[in-house]
Order: sequence, then structure tokens, then C-alpha cells
Amino acid sequence: MKHILFILVLFNLTCGHIHAQVRLFDAPRLPKDTLDYSRIRCLYEQSVLSDTLISHKQTKSIMYLQIGNEISKYMSFINFQTDSLISDDIRKGNNINLLEAIKNGRYQMGSDHILLFKNFPKYKNTVGNRIVYDSYIYEEDIVTPKWKIEKEQVTILGYSCTKATTRFCGRNYTVWFSPDIPVSEGPWKFTGLPGLILRVHDDKGEVTFECTQIQNVGWSDPILKSVSNPQTIKTTKKKFYDQLKKYCDNPSGFIENNTRVTSTAPKRILPKKMYNPIELFE
Repeated sequence: MKHILFILVLFNLTCGHIHAQVRLFDAPRLPKDTLDYSRIRCLYEQSVLSDTLISHKQTKSIMYLQIGNEISKYMSFINFQTDSLISDDIRKGNNINLLEAIKNGRYQMGSDHILLFKNFPKYKNTVGNRIVYDSYIYEEDIVTPKWKIEKEQVTILGYSCTKATTRFCGRNYTVWFSPDIPVSEGPWKFTGLPGLILRVHDDKGEVTFECTQIQNVGWSDPILKSVSNPQTIKTTKKKFYDQLKKYCDNPSGFIENNTRVTSTAPKRILPKKMYNPIELFE
């Protein structure tokens, strides 16, 4: 809880800092990096069941959603800050090795590595993710959940919200959205309701999203491409999840077979990990 509060305070403190950086992001040196400009941005606490053997351990992440006129961007708030730092290093001409910078603490990495652009390119999602040392990227068609809007209402963050249910990406979800915020958006891949989605949970209690802060943007706040990695692997969604399953089933073997790993440290036997991504295949 203290970590979450610290992140929220940091978000508030950096709002002015982010605003001050806009001129740098908008500078003619980097015009191709700006995809859209956000008008609303939100923080969500994302929680995913990661281990049933340790008292149903949940992996929690603070996620950042930028909502533009055409494009939205969803990623870890820590990774968003790191991207800003990396961009700043590039502008200054600093030659920094990414992996070494992560190891020595210059760059911080969040527990969730997803980078999701909705409607980029048009009518598609671009999804970036990471498995240990390897970065992956793929495109997919946008799939809008088939929603059933209910009558129940609750108040979240001072906004009146309406209940809706759906089966989406292998799970049964209940969500609460606010027509008072008329954007058809939400965390992760959720979209297609007449209002911003503020709360999500599946029927097994394995996946939840809770909006903790909403900010209307009154200045030029660019939605940027993240810093490109020349070693990023272009793939498909199925191939990415096949690799993720292989890693979870045998982490030690997966890392040992990775040609990018050159460490001479003694090999460790890593335990099998629970394979429970948000998105499941049916």
C-alpha cells in the first residue's frame, strides 16, 4: 500500500515536470515520435494472480493510460517515466547500454512490461511486451467486447458508474463505466462502452483493474512512441504467448537457450512459474 501511495504522490509531483518536458517532446528533432495528444490520462491499479501456492499471490502494477483523439497508450507508469529518461538521454547524446542501465538502477522497470497502443495503426492494436531479456512486438485486430449493460450503479472517484458484463479474451468480466466521462476507453484492451471504464474484475478474482486517478489534460501532452529497440522481435500474438508458456514451464532452460545471455555466473535452477496471463485462448 505504501508503494502504491508513493507512486500516486510521484504522479502528482511529476505532472508539472511532464508538462515542462512537452516542449522537448514537441521539438522538431523528434516529430515522428508523436502519435497523438492526450486529453485524458488515468492511473489504474492492475492486479493479476501470479501464484496459487503462495496464498494466491497477486502481482500489482500501477498502470498509465493516455487517451487521445484517435490513439490511446497503456503501460506501466514506472516504464513511462523510464521512457522519458531514455528519450532525454538520447537527446543529450548519452551512449547508455540499456541492459547495463537497468542492472545498475539508472533505469527502473515495472513488473508489467506491456505497451499497448489502441488504434495504431488504424483499426488495430500494436502490442509490445517482454520475456526476460527479449522484447517482442505484434499487431492485432481490435476486438470490441460484446457488452451487456445492467441497471446497477455505484460511485467511483466521485463519478456515477453503470455496470456492464462480458466474456472477453477467455474470462468473464464485470466492469463499471461512467457516462459522465464520454470516452469509449478503459484499461488494457477494454473499450466499446459509452463512457470511461473505471473498475474491472473477472469472476474468479484473478484479474482486477481499479482507476485511482483521472486527469483532464489542458495542455499539449503528446502520446509518444516508446524508444525503439533494434533487437525487438516482430512476431504474432500466438507466437508470443507460446514463448511465454515455454518460459513459465521451464525458466532455467528458456534463459539458458537465449543467445543474448553471456553471463559467466553459476547457473541457477529456477522454479516453474504459473502461466496466467490476462489474455487466455479459448
